[in-house]
Amino acid sequence: MDISAIDKREGQLSVCAFEQTQTAEVMGELTMPDYYPEIKKVVAVTAEPLPDTKYLSEAGLEIGGTVAFSLLYLGDDGALTCVPYVTEYSHSFPIDRDFRGSGSDISAVSVKESVSCRPLAPRTVSMKARIKSTVTADKRVGCALNCLAEDGSQASVEARHSIERLETEIGTLQRYCFSATGSISGEEKLSYKVKPVWCRASVLPKSASAGNETVTAAGDILVTCLVQTESGDYRTITKKLPFEEQISAPGAESGCECGFFGRVASVSVAYGDEGDLSIDCEYDLDAVCAKRESAVIVEDVYSTEYAVSEKRESLPSRELWSLDNKSFPVVLDSRRAGLGAEGDRIIASFGEGRMDRCDVIDGKAVLSGDISLKVLVLREGEVICEDVTAPVKAEVLAEGAEGSPIWQCDLAIGAIECSLEESAIRARAEVYLYAYAAGEKKCAPVTGLTVGRKERDTLDSTCIRIIYPEKGKRVWDIAKEMKLSIGECERKNKISRRDSSDGSPVIVR
Repeated sequence: MDISAIDKREGQLSVCAFEQTQTAEVMGELTMPDYYPEIKKVVAVTAEPLPDTKYLSEAGLEIGGTVAFSLLYLGDDGALTCVPYVTEYSHSFPIDRDFRGSGSDISAVSVKESVSCRPLAPRTVSMKARIKSTVTADKRVGCALNCLAEDGSQASVEARHSIERLETEIGTLQRYCFSATGSISGEEKLSYKVKPVWCRASVLPKSASAGNETVTAAGDILVTCLVQTESGDYRTITKKLPFEEQISAPGAESGCECGFFGRVASVSVAYGDEGDLSIDCEYDLDAVCAKRESAVIVEDVYSTEYAVSEKRESLPSRELWSLDNKSFPVVLDSRRAGLGAEGDRIIASFGEGRMDRCDVIDGKAVLSGDISLKVLVLREGEVICEDVTAPVKAEVLAEGAEGSPIWQCDLAIGAIECSLEESAIRARAEVYLYAYAAGEKKCAPVTGLTVGRKERDTLDSTCIRIIYPEKGKRVWDIAKEMKLSIGECERKNKISRRDSSDGSPVIVR
């Protein structure tokens, strides 16, 4: 180990600055205009949190946005009708004063829970959802050894050379978070006339790669539209719109690991006179970029000549396990709420998922949660919403994992295939996953060292003293620095005064 060079190295570890979760209940009341049919039966209600702002100040972190509700109901005219409703949410997170980071160091993820709707009048409903937001951030902490004399000045070169050091490398990371918005349009040619009733859209992330100050995010926008034909029949039309966004990402470089997730902020579908179904979407993307690093820490020190006192720091270094996008199928099988009737037909299905647990098992980080599908079944003019759920797991490598896992996850549901049986609904869904998993490896490096008085001016004849010079330093300079005759240095080490050090130890006494 090249000890002299270590004096000039700046060691830094990534540690958890904060990890906080807050939950808030949002609710609102929607009264529809008179031209909407009266509510006969609520079929389904969905909600999507759309983060709009992330503001960091001395007082803390403020995040907020809107919750977009979508109510699908059967009206008194016997047809399905969809109506949107939007309300706001916000969270305030206290931040430690020693954070000293920026917005790009903070990752924020918001998910909804417990969405509900209650009719209050023929055209009035109350809507409610719980929004859970989790924020995490890293900070860089110095772990380099600082050698001082008793008077507080830098210790002499001679004193520093007398100190033996036990050093090791420890894994750490540098993580950045970035956001971007985009829009996309598409068309679907139809051979029959339709009336759009209800539509949903989701971001299906496929791949992310880092370049020079950019992250390239690629995937599909999946649009699902329920339409009614001229005959009164209902059909589902799905359309995938591929996208690729270049996200500005200061600090990103080739070789960094990346992942992203997103939300569709708005989607509109219109049927034209020429038989085209036109689609317009706006979406938000959140990308995370991380670089695996290692830092040299000093685990122990001692000296044969000087009295030394050490200062240790307890630092849990954050080490990356996985940061990626992947997709996989999930099979669902659920008993129906009631026995089916002849002629039952699925007219639409949509789903959502969540991960709520991360466990380290046999060198893997196992993310677990569930997905839930809502299947709309048409039965003799009535629309019944059947719920189908299934557990879901995803594994990422986490070799050498220590401590509690630090993780974030986002799920999106892609293509869904459903079939009806008399007593069951069977489905297969493609799940798109964004997963970030890291761990904390505890260490206690020596970061401060006070060098006291010399214990003796001369060493016993049985004591051998060595140093580790910088690579490239001439033997002549080593001998002069250590006040050793050049001839004695050559004889003890079997080297020539004209040689340069290759970093190997040199006997100086």
